Amino acid sequence: MIIAGGGVIAADAAAELQALAERLDAPVVTTVDGRGALSEDHPLCIGNYLQSAGLHAAVQGADLSLAFGVRFAVGVDGQAAKLRPPGDLVQVDIDPKVVGRAHPVALGVVGDARAVLGGMLEALDGAAPNDAQFNESVWEARDGLRKAMRARLGPDYAAMMDLMRDRLPRDGLLVRDSTIAAYNFGNQLFPIHNPRTSLNPASGAIGPGLPLALGAAIATGKKTLVMHGDGGFMFHATELATAAQYGVPLVVCVFNDGGYGVLRWLQQRRFGRTNETDLGRVNFAAMAQSMGVPGQGVGSVAEFQSALDEAMASEGPCLINIDMAQFAPMEISVMPKRKSAGQSDNRADSSR
Repeated sequence: MIIAGGGVIAADAAAELQALAERLDAPVVTTVDGRGALSEDHPLCIGNYLQSAGLHAAVQGADLSLAFGVRFAVGVDGQAAKLRPPGDLVQVDIDPKVVGRAHPVALGVVGDARAVLGGMLEALDGAAPNDAQFNESVWEARDGLRKAMRARLGPDYAAMMDLMRDRLPRDGLLVRDSTIAAYNFGNQLFPIHNPRTSLNPASGAIGPGLPLALGAAIATGKKTLVMHGDGGFMFHATELATAAQYGVPLVVCVFNDGGYGVLRWLQQRRFGRTNETDLGRVNFAAMAQSMGVPGQGVGSVAEFQSALDEAMASEGPCLINIDMAQFAPMEISVMPKRKSAGQSDNRADSSR
């Protein structure tokens, strides 16, 4: 199997990676930073499931793992260190300090991913393809994993994800903050097709989504869709004025659950209760309008579709405030108590 990280994208080696995968008929797993190195609708692409225990079990029959531009960073729970790549590990990286740091290697190669991939393609001319039975077991695990993750979203968010992918051009940019929606579907399930079209914070901190999206949209001129939570969005919400001033082609989707959703989920899972994670129900659509950015509030899939179509057709920035209390909940989420009768919904109408 092949493991592709951000180093493949940094080296502009996507074409060489695809050629090697097709020559070996080898499944390709990506890291979150390597997403788009091989299009996730390519039949050989597994996607960003390197840390999935279910997939890890399915690939144990591999006798060789080829890792290109992967740091194998260890998370706070040490999960990356536990899920060792199967078989002999060949790790290729331009940074010598990375090679063999997280996992023992059978062969470590210090070099540029594109140069090494090119050399391997020459040397492996006429190589036998991968074992078909092994591949079939991997595809079954991949498809089952995607199906299970989709089921966890519930019908509303699954439909919203499909709408977002359908409306965003293949070379459009998806930027994600550290938020419930990103963890549930943005980081793994939302298909990424091209290199440098997937951006996310390098840490678990919340808030960088909007600044990342502004920089990417201005630098490329491409339509950019950013997934934000309300808590993280408040860190840099005033930069909407910058987006309006320069007509940045940006669609901001604020998944508004009235608090720090990721912290709610972590607290509930680890301690069985939540504390100091709720925020006021901010009307971000009205805030956007006050800074010259068209904003709409939505509480149904149909309303989201209408707002998204309008936003994607616009040349400049738009904001969609998604009232998560009105949607069927995702499995991995903890919503605050619903508002009592008489409290306002706080959704903005679609007026400009």
